[in-house]
Amino acid sequence: VVKNTVLDPSMFRLFRPARIIKILHKSTNMRIMLLTFFRSVRALPYVTGLILILNYVYAVLGMMLFANIKLDGVVFHQQNNFRSIYGSIVLLFRCSTGENWSLIMYSCYNKAECESNSDIITSEKKYCGNTWVARIYFTSYLFFSMFLLLNLFVAIIMDNFEYLTSDGSILVPHHINEFVRLWSKFDPDATGFVSYNQFYEMMLQLLPPVGFGYHCPKIVAFK
Repeated sequence: VVKNTVLDPSMFRLFRPARIIKILHKSTNMRIMLLTFFRSVRALPYVTGLILILNYVYAVLGMMLFANIKLDGVVFHQQNNFRSIYGSIVLLFRCSTGENWSLIMYSCYNKAECESNSDIITSEKKYCGNTWVARIYFTSYLFFSMFLLLNLFVAIIMDNFEYLTSDGSILVPHHINEFVRLWSKFDPDATGFVSYNQFYEMMLQLLPPVGFGYHCPKIVAFK
């Protein structure tokens, strides 16, 4: 006999990964890592905006400089060219990942042939590339996109991590949150009072600058 059940009990296994929340609640280091991540995400729109502005500016320059290069079907084709703003941004994104960017740059050198049906091409103009312009264009773009803006976001993460893990005397919000969390542990009924021994144990569990930390000698703590 097959029983038709509305809810299969095995579906509750999908919620097993939620156990990680318990680990995050108990681990101070994991909470600091999460706080670092969330604080860094706030700066993500600004860094993303700078990257979009950079790509837009270089896409327009690419259309002005290399839009009339002939499509060879290998490097430049219908999905990979400087003939539209969308195609230019996609092409620059490929260059920023390091995918054949040097080959694309070489295809914009002096020997790059012009498209025969281009409106600006005259009978006397056969080549539409420029070696030095291509070198300056691509190397400067890679410098700004790969070595400057992307590292800027890494610097933001490192700065936030250093700020949250510093042992200075300046109190930050996560210090207060940690104090409240431990106080609620020793005072679950929210009476506002804890015993001397409980307060001493709580101060040992709190890291500086709020508490003593586990490495603090007892004689110093009792003073």
